[in-house]
Amino acid sequence: MENSIGLNIRKLRELRNYTQTYMAEQLDISQRAYSSIESNTSNLSFGRLSLIADILNINMDDIVNFNAAKFLNGEYGSSKTEKEILTKYAKLNEELIKTQQELIETQRKLIDALGKKK
Repeated sequence: MENSIGLNIRKLRELRNYTQTYMAEQLDISQRAYSSIESNTSNLSFGRLSLIADILNINMDDIVNFNAAKFLNGEYGSSKTEKEILTKYAKLNEELIKTQQELIETQRKLIDALGKKK
């Protein structure tokens, strides 16, 4: 099944955790009018697509040719700052996991030591 621009916009909006109401407010249109964009029941102008791309912080071409796997792998978006933030987030997440694993190991050793004292 071929993706439509409206469906692509909906997927990108959801990946950004934006509501239809939020998008409509940013575009200065009603939520119902915005919904018709996602459902492809209204004609989407070049200008409106450009505004949607700006709100989603993505290129118009990336909306038209949206690929979820590429988006999730960080291949979309031209924002270097956003990529830097995602990289830092990934590193912090790895550090958190390592710290949690160390804590679990320390707790196991403590439990073992307490068990041997009985």
